[in-house]
Amino acid sequence: MLTCSQPAVLTFKSIGSSYACTGSTNWIVNTKITVDTQDYIVKQNETLNLTINPGQQVKVTSVPVEPAGKNCSNSDTPVESTSTTKVKSLRNGDNVPSIQAFSSQTSIEQYLRNYVSNGKINIGAKDIIYLFEIGQSNPSNSGFDLQDNVFLVSVSDPTPTPLPTYTYSIWASSTTPAQIANDSRAIEVGVKFKSDVDGYITGIRFYKGSGNTGTHIGNLWTSSGQKLATATFTNETATGWQQVNFAQPVPITANTVYIASYHTSRGYYAANQRYFETAGVDSPPLHFLRNGESGGNGVYKYGATSSFPTDTYRSSNYWIDVVFINSYL
Repeated sequence: MLTCSQPAVLTFKSIGSSYACTGSTNWIVNTKITVDTQDYIVKQNETLNLTINPGQQVKVTSVPVEPAGKNCSNSDTPVESTSTTKVKSLRNGDNVPSIQAFSSQTSIEQYLRNYVSNGKINIGAKDIIYLFEIGQSNPSNSGFDLQDNVFLVSVSDPTPTPLPTYTYSIWASSTTPAQIANDSRAIEVGVKFKSDVDGYITGIRFYKGSGNTGTHIGNLWTSSGQKLATATFTNETATGWQQVNFAQPVPITANTVYIASYHTSRGYYAANQRYFETAGVDSPPLHFLRNGESGGNGVYKYGATSSFPTDTYRSSNYWIDVVFINSYL
């Protein structure tokens, strides 16, 4: 009887059978798998996969199917894997049994040749090979060769169900900043953020006012200034939220500070002063940091080309956002 302490996939595989009785050598030996009260039949050379939950009981039974017109003794009855004399179980690292096959039947060594390395059984740590004797009941008899049915039960963890992928940002597309900076200089503006969970940043968003024309470049940085990804915005609208996606999603680590920024060559960026002065912005799993939580928030750097923003001014919100997904397959 087999039981599992946690969910597992059990693969039941017929390795082979060789059973003769009353002059007949073409007996069929099926294997019956009983899970609680549900029976499954595995025929010769077949494989069956079943997911077994904790508490379920699994029984393996060899069932000989007598050819038409042949009559064998009463000893030719189904044999359960719980039998102490007519079944032998093999685990990884066990020696290969040396038992002479009866008459011209296939030997155990031949059946197990694909499961042996350096004279030892080579299977998974949780796997079992069962050797069944059906016809004989006395191990001292010459026909007691334990190869009437050779059967493998292998164990593996169930394939995990992929988590659904959700997309997160802080600002809704309907959010409209009330103020646009009267500043025409080229500048990089950014925001510090973190996530409650591991995931991926797929792109950068920013709010564009009517005067913020020219070229815009989105960037993702570590808190120490390492650039993780960059992309140039294309197909922009005249105003409103713009988005650019990176060539590949960028993995980020939970509870770690990153900086999302964009560079504008013409200025006139959205800006609200003192926005992060006393509170951040929370939209779990994403969080824009309160000023002072990891240095100042609302960061910028003037320059004709994109660069890591480190300066701050009055905890300003420059209306930048990230596109975050919780998983990437």
